[in-house]
Amino acid sequence: MDASSQVVTSTVEAAALELVHRHSLDEIEGVLSTSGVSPELAAKAVLLIPSAFAAAQFEPEGITFPAEFSVGPPSALRKLPYSDEPLYQEARRLAARWQQEGRQSFVARVLDWSAEANAIKQARAEGLHPSRMSEVHHGEWWT
Repeated sequence: MDASSQVVTSTVEAAALELVHRHSLDEIEGVLSTSGVSPELAAKAVLLIPSAFAAAQFEPEGITFPAEFSVGPPSALRKLPYSDEPLYQEARRLAARWQQEGRQSFVARVLDWSAEANAIKQARAEGLHPSRMSEVHHGEWWT
């Protein structure tokens, strides 16, 4: 594993655990930054990890997730592929690992941060059965 991959893996693991145990995204980003994660990487992690966990949780149930997400201000919206985001890919692997290890409470806590998971829960509470998720906007500041 090269140094870049190690940074991604350690960032995803640290950020996911913070998402489990903390209740403020600002606080989580601050803790990650204090531990040496760049502020931009920390911000991306707290946005991408919940989306990755939602896809890992609900795709096996037949719900399709988009391959892309949007970023930027409304006047200059861009679409980016999740496949180009190492944080997202590593978070999918971590979600699968935690599910295999029986850490469902950890997975559930990360899902609490997910707009996609919350939309699915709300739809099901209303008696609906979603089959496809919409594209998510992950921030105006994204570079």
